Amino acid sequence: MTASLKQPLTNAQLEILGLFSENLSEQDMKDLHQWLLEFRYRRLQNTLNQVADEKGWTEKTFEEWGKAHLRQ
Repeated sequence: MTASLKQPLTNAQLEILGLFSENLSEQDMKDLHQWLLEFRYRRLQNTLNQVADEKGWTEKTFEEWGKAHLRQ
């Protein structure tokens, strides 16, 4: 069964499809999955650091948020 695409593939998806046009071993798949998770984590961390710098947030700001009781 083939599903029709509702939107075109992104440039990243196309690049990955081209790179991995052959089957990978189970270990290679695990390694790739881990690498992709680390890549996304680094991008997220970089974005968070950039926003924190722009907003003037410090380590202390995050610690205070962690201790705050914000539920109502």
